[in-house]
Amino acid sequence: MTPGWALMTPEERAAHQTKMRSMTTRADCRAYVEQHHADMAARAKERGVAVPAMPRRDPCAGLPG
Repeated sequence: MTPGWALMTPEERAAHQTKMRSMTTRADCRAYVEQHHADMAARAKERGVAVPAMPRRDPCAGLPG
């Protein structure tokens, strides 16, 4: 489950999945995930809905340091 999934268009979801699959380092992945979460939090605030929580599992855990 991606935080903010419901706040994204189908095109944004596809782009997000492609971006996540292209990650090669944990540092780049975490930076992207943190930026994505900040973007979704801002979007949620604009729409007056609850800010999505960070993912329960680390989506970057399997990548090299």
